[in-house]
This record gives sequence, structure tokens and C-alpha cells, in this order.
Amino acid sequence: MKTPRNTPQAQALWDGAWKDADASETEVNADLRALAEQLRSGRALDLGCGLGQNAIWLAEHGFEVTACDLSSVGLDKARAAAASRGARVAFRQLDAAEWTPDETFDLVVNTYALPMDGDRRARAIRAAAAAVAPGGYLLMADWHVGAARVYPEVFSEDDLLTLDEVLPLLDGLEVILQEDGRPGGKLPDVFVVARRPVEAA
Repeated sequence: MKTPRNTPQAQALWDGAWKDADASETEVNADLRALAEQLRSGRALDLGCGLGQNAIWLAEHGFEVTACDLSSVGLDKARAAAASRGARVAFRQLDAAEWTPDETFDLVVNTYALPMDGDRRARAIRAAAAAVAPGGYLLMADWHVGAARVYPEVFSEDDLLTLDEVLPLLDGLEVILQEDGRPGGKLPDVFVVARRPVEAA
């Protein structure tokens, strides 16, 4: 897999990934369910929403949701899925690596959607952290470098994460949960839940 180094390359990759995908077959992230059920409601931002399963679930459970993705193909399918279920989600096309937040949210989610290029990935993590409101939470999960040892024909370690890469980029957030190379499913991942203190307002 060639690592996308800019917005057009990344969009082409994800448009291709979602072209034949079925939104009805994608599952809501279990970690998101657990955290959101504790929060109950608020303003949520789903970065890299893909086919919209997490965003739609949040909207159906009392959140005011903005969902963003680089892929126009994924967004079209996500909009259709939300409409079919009567879920109110504000969908927006953007590149998370080339975006500066102009508002903040009670919950920011980025699950398995970070850029593979290291510089772009760092910018996306910083932007996600900056979008968290005082008292709000960030939930982030993505594939650990160990996934490249499981599927070397698919992944390069340079395209994947370690916890040590993520933590320094979470400016002003307090880390609540963190796992590096968490086992589960088919591949190890990096998992972080962080909160911005209320006094940071």
C-alpha cells in the first residue's frame, strides 16, 4: 500500500475503500458505546466518520453530532444511512490533517481513521485534541505498529502508531485511559481516552 502524502492521495485511497462497502454492515465502536453511555448527551464530533455508523449511533442516543470525512464516497453513503434511520447528523467533508478547529465539542472521536503519513497524522491528532471543550473527552484508537508484523504485506510500521507518538500531541488534555498494542480483534491497536479539565476554560 502506497502511503498517501497529501489530500488528493488520501481521498483517492478512502474513496476506493468505501466504493463497494455497505453502511448497514459496519458496527458501532464498542469503546465509543461505553464512553458515550456515561456522558449521555452533548455535542459530538466524529473525525474520519467513514460510513457514519458511530455518528448515527450518537445521534440516536441524544448527541448533537457533526461527522467529518475526507471521502466523498463515504460521506454520500453515510448521509443515505442517516436519512434512512431518521438520524440528524451534520456531515462535512474535510481533511483532518489540514483542518483547524473553529469550535469545540463535548466528545471528539477518531477511530481507525488517522492519516498514515507521520507528519499528517501528527497534525490530525493535535487538531482533534484542540477540538475538545473544557470538561469534554477525546476517544482515539488506531492500529499499532505491531499490526505490520501480523500483516506485513498490507502495513508498514512507519504508517502505524505507538502510544509514545500520541501522548505528546494531546495538548492540555489529561489522559484517563491508555493502552499501547492492546490485543483484541485481529490486530493490536493504540487506545486513548483523554479529558480537558474544566479549569482550562
